Amino acid sequence: SPAALMRAIELNAVAVAANKRAFEWGRRLAARPDEVHAVAGEAFPEAREPASLAEIIDRRAEFLTGYQNAAYAQRYRDLVAKVEAAEEMLGRGRELTNAVARYYFKLLAYKDEYEVARLFTGGDFEKRLRETFDGKLKTTFHLAPPFLNTGTYPDGRPKKKEFGPWMFRLYKVLAAMKGLRGTAFDPFGRSDERKMERRLI
Repeated sequence: SPAALMRAIELNAVAVAANKRAFEWGRRLAARPDEVHAVAGEAFPEAREPASLAEIIDRRAEFLTGYQNAAYAQRYRDLVAKVEAAEEMLGRGRELTNAVARYYFKLLAYKDEYEVARLFTGGDFEKRLRETFDGKLKTTFHLAPPFLNTGTYPDGRPKKKEFGPWMFRLYKVLAAMKGLRGTAFDPFGRSDERKMERRLI
C-alpha cells in the first residue's frame, strides 16, 4: 500500500523527503501524465540551442579554454574558420562548417581523467550535492585507474574499485595537471583508449 511504501522509505532513512516526493510525483505521472509533463517542462526547460554559428563557436571555445587552455580553443577556432572560408569560396551554405563546429569540438573535448577531475572540483558538483541531499554526506568514487590493473568483466570493461572522499584532494591536483594532457609526460596518455582519441582528432 502507499502507506507501507512511505514507511519503507522512512525506515531506509536515505533522502526521505526527496524519495517521498518522487513517489508522489510518480503516482501523479501515472494518473495525469500531461499535467506532470507540463509542470516538469516549466521547472526544467530544455537547454537552449545556440542561435547562430558564431554562438556555437564562442560557447565551445570558452569550454575548451577551461578544458585545456586558450591555445587549444584557438586550434578549434582556426579549423572551423578554415572550413568556413572553403565553403564560402564554393558559394555553398554552412552545413559543413556547422558540422565541424559541433563535432570537432566533441573530438577535442574527450572526457579523460583530467576532465573528470576538473568537473568534480569546479564547484558545481558539490553545490548540486548540497541542494539534493540533507545531512552529512560521505562521497565514494568507483574508479578503474589504469595503473592499478583491477582486471576486467566478461564484457571487457575494467573492474572498478571504491575510493573515499579523500579523492577530492587528488582530483584538485589532477585538474591542475591538465597541461600534461597529450604530452610525453601524460601518465594516462599511453592507454589504447587515449591513443585512439588523439588519432581521431
